[in-house]
Amino acid sequence: MLLPDNTFIGRKQELSAVERVFETGRRLVTITGVGGAGKTRLALELARRVSWSVITIDLSAARQPQDLLIAMAGALRGRCPDETAEGITAGLANLEPSLFVMDAVEGALPVAAALIDQWHRGAPAVRFVLTSRIPLGLASEQVVQLGCLEPEESFALLIDRAQSLNFRFNPDEDRQTLFEVLERLEGIPLAIELAAARTQMLSPKQLYERLDEPLGLLRSHRHAASPRHAAMEATLEWSWELLRPPERAVLKRLWVFDKSFSVGAAEVVASAARTNPVLPVVEALVQHGLIRLLESSTGRRLRLLGVVREFVAGRLSDAEREEAEVLHTAYFMSLIEPFVDAEGFMKQLLDACDPSLPPEVDNLEAIVMRPSAIAANRIHATLALVAILCRQGPASRVQRILDHANPSPSTGPSLDDIRLDLAMVTAKRFLGTRGPSQARLGQAVRVADDNGRPRLAALICHYQGREARIQGDLETCARLYDEALERAERSGSDVVIAQCVQGPAIMHFRTGAIEQAVVAAHQVITFAETHGFRRLRCDWLVNLSVAFYDTGRVEQAIHTARQAAKLASETGSLNVVAMNSIHLAEYCLAADRIADAETWLEKAEQLWEEASVQPANPMAGLNRIRCWLALVKGELDDAEEATELDRWTRFTSHPGLVEAVANSCRGVLQLLRGEHTMALQHFDRSMAARERWSIQQADTQVDLGFRALARALEGDAPGANRDLVEASRPGDPGPRVDQVLTLLGQAVQVALGEPEARTASQAMVASFQPSTSEWIAYPEVVIAGRLLQQLLDANGLYGPLTLVAGPNVAWVQVGTAPIVDLSRRRVPQRLLQRLIEAHRHSPGQSVTTEQLLQAVWPQDKAKRSSLENRLWAAVSKLRKAGFDRVIERAEGGYRIPPDVIVLFKQGAG
Repeated sequence: MLLPDNTFIGRKQELSAVERVFETGRRLVTITGVGGAGKTRLALELARRVSWSVITIDLSAARQPQDLLIAMAGALRGRCPDETAEGITAGLANLEPSLFVMDAVEGALPVAAALIDQWHRGAPAVRFVLTSRIPLGLASEQVVQLGCLEPEESFALLIDRAQSLNFRFNPDEDRQTLFEVLERLEGIPLAIELAAARTQMLSPKQLYERLDEPLGLLRSHRHAASPRHAAMEATLEWSWELLRPPERAVLKRLWVFDKSFSVGAAEVVASAARTNPVLPVVEALVQHGLIRLLESSTGRRLRLLGVVREFVAGRLSDAEREEAEVLHTAYFMSLIEPFVDAEGFMKQLLDACDPSLPPEVDNLEAIVMRPSAIAANRIHATLALVAILCRQGPASRVQRILDHANPSPSTGPSLDDIRLDLAMVTAKRFLGTRGPSQARLGQAVRVADDNGRPRLAALICHYQGREARIQGDLETCARLYDEALERAERSGSDVVIAQCVQGPAIMHFRTGAIEQAVVAAHQVITFAETHGFRRLRCDWLVNLSVAFYDTGRVEQAIHTARQAAKLASETGSLNVVAMNSIHLAEYCLAADRIADAETWLEKAEQLWEEASVQPANPMAGLNRIRCWLALVKGELDDAEEATELDRWTRFTSHPGLVEAVANSCRGVLQLLRGEHTMALQHFDRSMAARERWSIQQADTQVDLGFRALARALEGDAPGANRDLVEASRPGDPGPRVDQVLTLLGQAVQVALGEPEARTASQAMVASFQPSTSEWIAYPEVVIAGRLLQQLLDANGLYGPLTLVAGPNVAWVQVGTAPIVDLSRRRVPQRLLQRLIEAHRHSPGQSVTTEQLLQAVWPQDKAKRSSLENRLWAAVSKLRKAGFDRVIERAEGGYRIPPDVIVLFKQGAG
């Protein structure tokens, strides 16, 4: 075998693993993996790097013991007395320190295992590296199994091999499609190299389109390629020949799994192969590399490689296909049966998410898409998927499933159609305005009544009420919600009552009637606690915390959100834990607890990364709060990073909400930077998204207020006043919205040059301090106050200025500027302490240089001139840091101007 001359890419960990084995004194390593995983290439790379003598041997043609003996004797080139096992042992024993590479040993197993064990024991100076699709099973053997390449390694390999054939190949022309191609190739090096060869003729897009049937595409036309490396089909054929009949039978049944599956599912479906027990056979297929072993947050799962699945499909009879599909459907229908009642309603919508269901969405979707699936199975699988995916997303997948299971457009819907209608209206809030019309829903209620299905009629009636609310017909909404609840109570179903009892609370929340929403939320929580619906109780504790927050009861919001997080942890609802962490970060931000807010954000981010959790409500999304936190701290560059759209769209099941909130945050950032035109564009996009997706939260009013200011700064007085009027629509949105609109309304008047704006704005800025009882440090309120201050400064309308100081002047805040932490800055802290002390005793009183030196450096024996220079430098730094208006030169020293208001506040800044 010739050593390769192409670039070795990836496999650094595996290469290091083999080297470490030899360093420990062990001398027999078997590199295993599926055909095309790069076993031979890794072994030859190791041979190229070692300092010992290297002997390589290709055993791909060896089938009988004699074949192996002849090949070994030939490799030793006369150094063994004969072609017997003992003679070869003697020849190996006489070698100096060497590395013996034996490639493709699997063809001669199991006889080869005994011979190799004999040779290994008899040649203490020889290290053996074997490549085999399955381990030899020797006690002295160290197995290094090759999995799939990492995405970065796959990309590097594709580019290297493509450019070696065509130096003009440019990966940047369509990089995204190349990544999609690599995803389909699943990190198999041989598949990647064969695909790279096709880039001479095909564009990335053309290559991707032809991967629906990869075995026909992944073939080499290079004359130097060995037969088993010339095509993926050839290497898989070789793996198939190595399998025993029971292993082939099980693999054919497992073809039915398009994506990952559990060991339990494999045992049930493979039972048709009449191979008992199934588990050892599945383990053997994993050892062959034909099935991947995956780690997930819910435990280990299995998956057939895509090329393996296509290869197996070509060897299935129609009867075998049908039998596998029937068993597959039956297993997953039994899995969701405890969560689906007779009407086709998913109980999982109301209770904690069973951890066994989310990993199976691919298998449930396969049932929905299967043409042979009966209506009942398709409907139940659809409802299960809606229940799961409306918590996890993405919305596009929910829509695809609903489109495929779309009820008939006939004028007289059947009960099956109504159940699918129920799935569609359940998912509607995640999918914009698509779904059955009011007329269709009304017709569905009548059909359910006529067929004696009161629970189904109650649920459809409930969703009719939600449709009326979205359309703004609150009178009809209230009537339908009441009717739905009455129907649900008559039906006697706690599950249906639990759904319908939420209607009034939802209506009050969505229409801004927060106090009524609080009362209704308590009723839902009480019902959920009484009837054991833990997930429902958890969700409404979250909603209640939001209501407390919006009505200014921030401490109650924090307490309630902590209750919800505890309950969610107990039920395993990690998405609620993550969502609560984000809520708690926002609540702590409003309570002026910056450090606590950052801690909760870190916890939410950790859940996202480690547990792949997607909170159900991006309106309280991590990036939104991260952006607001940075804005409050005055770190505009960090805020800009948080508003990058790809950070928002990576994990979302609510694209409409994400679009609205991302543009809203971006608009506020541009206002702070003085880029009014761009700010207005972002607010226009936010409002368009809210209208398109029927988003009616109180944040819409806040967006209108900020857009009014952007319009005023652009000179559009009619548009600004129109937005303010619309933002101040009747209702009781709570102090968060009231306070931000009050400040923004005043800022609009200043921007438009209203004659009386100066006096009123000066008084408002003087009173606007989070330390007072009238104002809450909502991030939107803090930023609105800062924008008003900026307008006053820009127009020379300064007015009274406030200096807020924490305990022992550990932190300070000038006006609405960001808080400055002085807890670890001894010199400015002592300097300001002395100036504030004098100002409190007598506003405007100056402090001499001597007094300041004594206060700041009481024990310092340095020369006076040196201390004075240090004092001057400290004062200059403070003034440059934003204290120029609160520290001024006075005769013989410095002072805080008499018109500056000094306030003291307890707690951390």
